[in-house]
Amino acid sequence: MLAHHYAERGSGEPFLIVGSAGYYEISVGQASAAKLLGCAAGAPLELTLL
Repeated sequence: MLAHHYAERGSGEPFLIVGSAGYYEISVGQASAAKLLGCAAGAPLELTLL
């Protein structure tokens, strides 16, 4: 789910947001996306646009 602001998503909920540098970022409300998803910065991912 794409969010415009971090406050739009609940605690522990993963989402996609456009960061200040203009890149898409995977985030989790009030938690670590890396720990929840088992990945690290620079990890490859596949993005499917619907």
